[in-house]
Amino acid sequence: MTYRTAISPRTAISPRTAISPRTAVSPRAIAGDPLAMLAPYSLVLAHDHRHMVYSDSGATTPQFVDGGAIGYIENRGTGAALTQGTGSAQGTLQLGEINGLNSIQFDGGDYYNAAISVAVLPFTGFVVVNPTNFTGQRDIQNRQTASQGIAWVLAITTGRQLVSIDGTTASASTTGITAGAASVVAVKITAAGDISYFLNAVADGTTTIADIAPLASDLRVGANPTPNSFFLGQMPAFYRCHAEVPDGVIMDVMRVLMGWYGVS
Repeated sequence: MTYRTAISPRTAISPRTAISPRTAVSPRAIAGDPLAMLAPYSLVLAHDHRHMVYSDSGATTPQFVDGGAIGYIENRGTGAALTQGTGSAQGTLQLGEINGLNSIQFDGGDYYNAAISVAVLPFTGFVVVNPTNFTGQRDIQNRQTASQGIAWVLAITTGRQLVSIDGTTASASTTGITAGAASVVAVKITAAGDISYFLNAVADGTTTIADIAPLASDLRVGANPTPNSFFLGQMPAFYRCHAEVPDGVIMDVMRVLMGWYGVS
């Protein structure tokens, strides 16, 4: 008998096969596509780093230049695209800005409109935000353009999510959002007026509002006309469903976005 058939030490697993720290993501992150996950829930607005932006509001010239103005934001939901024909109110493309992925910069005077006429409630919204600061009320999405309109904003100084009715705060989330870092935020408002907030796949407070009229108006992202306030910072992704998305699906969508944008 010979021992030449013994396993050679050379077959041992090389240390080079170990998982590189560079591949590490949040332990809460999962794989998936928010478009597919939210499609069953009346997804009307959907934009992220994978989708096109254009330099003009007519969508004839794709924007690929770092710092270039954006007049048209592609919407992969069922509603209209987001547009802005006024140059001074256009955000700019930021290449590889958040976890190596593209983002849109809002300078505190930029906003986009989408001709999506909808009832106030219910809705579920998601936004990835990297705010510059909270020196003023910063809108992340809203439809506060008529009597009893609802706006979804970031709060003055605290950075908490707010639901505002006709410019008056109706409720606020529990935890402040960090300025200068990416966060994934979400809000759900049921037809009965029950509000649930979410921050980085964690429940972040609930409350109830009453007597919200089912009005319809265009959707605006980045600014709110009542009162006049604008978002300051970056938004690489935003989604809006005109339905009550189940909490489990909300958490899973947030975990996908956390993985994409490097949110721990």
